[in-house]
Amino acid sequence: MKTIKSRHSNILRSVLIAKKSWGLWVQEWTDGIVDWTFTKEEILSQFDGIEIPESFMNDFENVLHKKKMIRNQKYLESLK
Repeated sequence: MKTIKSRHSNILRSVLIAKKSWGLWVQEWTDGIVDWTFTKEEILSQFDGIEIPESFMNDFENVLHKKKMIRNQKYLESLK
C-alpha cells in the first residue's frame, strides 16, 4: 500500500471517498443497463450541468462494454 502525504488531508479524504463511491455506482448503473432496467441516457441525464471527468466516463464505458459482452456470451450459450 502506498502512503499518500498531503497538507490538505480533508480534501484528499473527500476525493478518495468520491472515487470509491463512483466505482460502486458504476457497478450498479451498468448492472441496470445490462438488465434493461434503464438506459445509459437516463443515467447520464442525471448529470446535466455537471462535467464528468473523461477518466470516469472511460471507466463507465469500459465496465458497461465488458458486462454487455458477458451478457451476450451467456445468451449465445443458452441458444446452443
